[in-house]
Amino acid sequence: MSTWALFELICVLVLYNV
Repeated sequence: MSTWALFELICVLVLYNV
């Protein structure tokens, strides 16, 4: 996995947790 892939994954998790 690339750094951007992990970054996008974290963003999605944060958005869905809001």
